Amino acid sequence: MERNKLRRPELTQLVIEGADFDKQFIGKKLFPVKGEADRAGQYFKLEKGPGGLAKSGGARRAAGAPYPRMKRTFTEDSYVCFEYGLEAPLDATDKAEHGDLIDLEALDATTLARSLMIGHEQRVAAQIMTPANWLARRDPKVNYTEALLGTIDFIFDMNYAIKAMTDQGVIPTDVVLSDDLWLRIQRAPTLAKNIFGSANDKLPELAQVAAKFTIPLNFHVAMAVYDQSEEGADADMVKIWPSTDIWVGAVKDGDFKMGGAGRTIVWDADSPGGLLTTDSYEEDNIRASITRVRMHTAEKVIDPNSGVLIKTNFGA
Repeated sequence: MERNKLRRPELTQLVIEGADFDKQFIGKKLFPVKGEADRAGQYFKLEKGPGGLAKSGGARRAAGAPYPRMKRTFTEDSYVCFEYGLEAPLDATDKAEHGDLIDLEALDATTLARSLMIGHEQRVAAQIMTPANWLARRDPKVNYTEALLGTIDFIFDMNYAIKAMTDQGVIPTDVVLSDDLWLRIQRAPTLAKNIFGSANDKLPELAQVAAKFTIPLNFHVAMAVYDQSEEGADADMVKIWPSTDIWVGAVKDGDFKMGGAGRTIVWDADSPGGLLTTDSYEEDNIRASITRVRMHTAEKVIDPNSGVLIKTNFGA
């Protein structure tokens, strides 16, 4: 039985403000949080073709003639938010014995929130790295294998991925690649020639690479990991973001009609503080204070034209 249940926004804020908490997680940067009043619902999108998006307008009008009118059709889509959560009990004896040394509630809240954020990162990564979700999955000029390191041409592949999007009237804003993939690309002689004018021992930095493109791009080197071991076993750490693909996409927040790759839809009624909500309550039968962290979300692709994947064949 839950007694004295309290919503704990101060613990949520403590978690969010933690110095290292957000550094490894990029999911909410790529699928920004958008609150919705209903747990499940429909929304409308304006698309090319029947939707009238990207149509040429402003036809010449003769004096006394009516203005031409645009015809548009909205496309309907839907979402359903699901709840994810974890709890941790804090025994009354432990709290009395160690409470002066460490804020055990804050430690529990941070640990729980990290687990929840790992789950969110996995769901966003799964959406972004699914080829069927996006405009195209392009083959690279050369496979991104160690054996072909000397001829990997990242700039070439990126330019053609960008062109695939701009040909559809979408301007990309963000690029995602795994840290393992970046470390290999960084050593490619072709990239060094593009950046420095000749191949040498210097490793290009991300800012130098970003400057080679005609549009501003935010590069995200994905490094989040999770422990896939069974409970009680030694840790077995696995990368969340695969090295199979590079994602080039257009990230937008706000209303769905603004387009963009996707959103993390949050049910406002259950999560008024944003992505994470922290509660606590007393459980008398085990003399413990329970800390709970939860989220109520749907990680949703909004516009398939807002993303292109570059296949790397990294492990081939």
